[in-house]
Amino acid sequence: MAFNRPHIVLRDRNDNFYYMGARWGCELTGGSIATGGAMGDKNGYMLTFTSKEAIPIRSWKQQTKQD
Repeated sequence: MAFNRPHIVLRDRNDNFYYMGARWGCELTGGSIATGGAMGDKNGYMLTFTSKEAIPIRSWKQQTKQD
């Protein structure tokens, strides 16, 4: 990921979707690794991406299939 300029789709906890890097892609600018000892502690990675777009981040709602 650090060698390319990916297009990124994000999903938040409210099931809202956001599209980053629509025209120029995103750049990986930083990151960190976190480990914790307790069951509720964070264990994982945090990556920071930036994008230089002319318009703000695009968002859309997930469409559900209607039978």
